[in-house]
Amino acid sequence: MNRPCVDELLKPLKPFQSRTVEHAFHRLFIAEDSTARFLVADEVGLGKTLVARGIIARAIDHLWDDVERIDVIYICSNSSIARANLHKLQVGGAGERTFALATRLTMLATELAPRDGEPGLADNKLNFISFTPGTSFDMGRSTGQRREREVLFHLLAPCFKPRRRTALMNLLQGGIGRNRKDDWRRGLNNNPVPLDPEIMNRFRIAFRKRSNLRRELHELFDGWFHYYREEWPDEARRRRNEVIAELRRLLAEVCVQALDPDLVILDEFQRFKTLLETREEYLDPAARLAQDLFRAENSDGNPVRTLLLSATPYKLYTADAEIGNEDHYEDFLATTRFLLDEDEARVEKARRRLSRFGEALKAAAAGEADRIETIKTAKAEVESDLRTIMTRTERVAASEERDAMVVECQPTSTLMPADVRQYLAADAMFRAVGDRDPMALWKSAPYLAHFMHGYKFNERLDETLERSPDTVSEVLRQHASAFLSAEALLEWSALDP
Repeated sequence: MNRPCVDELLKPLKPFQSRTVEHAFHRLFIAEDSTARFLVADEVGLGKTLVARGIIARAIDHLWDDVERIDVIYICSNSSIARANLHKLQVGGAGERTFALATRLTMLATELAPRDGEPGLADNKLNFISFTPGTSFDMGRSTGQRREREVLFHLLAPCFKPRRRTALMNLLQGGIGRNRKDDWRRGLNNNPVPLDPEIMNRFRIAFRKRSNLRRELHELFDGWFHYYREEWPDEARRRRNEVIAELRRLLAEVCVQALDPDLVILDEFQRFKTLLETREEYLDPAARLAQDLFRAENSDGNPVRTLLLSATPYKLYTADAEIGNEDHYEDFLATTRFLLDEDEARVEKARRRLSRFGEALKAAAAGEADRIETIKTAKAEVESDLRTIMTRTERVAASEERDAMVVECQPTSTLMPADVRQYLAADAMFRAVGDRDPMALWKSAPYLAHFMHGYKFNERLDETLERSPDTVSEVLRQHASAFLSAEALLEWSALDP
């Protein structure tokens, strides 16, 4: 492919967006004291995706002559967002195969492979690859998708004697029912999956080193899966699911090693912030896998650069009673610690300067007028620290050139009876599952209970449905009009927005 023209790519950006691109690029790739991590925290609606594309363009131009293959990794909370944003981030000719939408890390084993006479992504000059945390890092005890298990079968089959092949088929069939058993086997026997040679070799080497995993597989083969059964015992299903999850985790680890990322973009990362955790006592398997990616070195021996995008990167202070117990300051420091790559000396320096700034503000508020110069000095120190790792543009008032207003919009809204019914329903449901007042959340969306995936409410709802489903059913009965109807959705009926 041809080298992208940076000037053309940056031309559509507004001045405030261009300034952010240049500062972030400098901090990520040029500055001698760079931590290789940077946060763009522009206010909602100011075009963080366009800024990210500008940074990508600058990075590609910077790396073009020195890097054989440029990989840009885009991580967001779900595949719908990935599909919406990847084409906005893509840099390169529209007719060129420059990216793959691989929403699962494990599928890189086949995505990177050559196929149909065409070179694989490993042979491309420029790749854009997308992952979602829930399907790429957090394996849990899940057996994953059928396509993942097909990849696992073709990776594992040569590691076993032929007589074990049927047992491996039976085990990796997972939850596929008996009416589709023959289809599953035909697919494995007649439709070989293209595999990236490097990942294939790395996986088999890693598998041979996992003696406990190999032993568990052989025990399952001998105990249950040497022949097909219509119904597997609970113990067999439990152990099967655990082993498949472990195999998926092993494959994901190998795929991370095979990646050669030059820039990782974490979009709205506050939705999966646990992956940024680095303290050993708090690390879970998903965070460990993510840290392997964030700490990877690319082909030139430099640490992978990581760009974080979020208008709300840490909990902002609020006096709302329902979230008054959250520790906003510690959340800010945790984000800062990740951006500073765990450099505790720099984290402590930032903490001390923030403390001095806060003390000066309190003294001035108490009437000590001579503190103005102290405040100015403390403010400048804090800004100096934070500008090395983050930037934020807000609308007009925060921009010296007053050019940060993209479109002025002055919506009006009127409180309607249906809005009140929505609040009463949300409040009843929150109370039923043991959560707090939903007032702050109710302001954000209608049919609130349907949009709480990833929130504590959703966890409590799942627990209540297991423990006391009638409690939830009673709320649904009393407030039926305030919840979405499955029947209406299936029939594409009109909904009151």
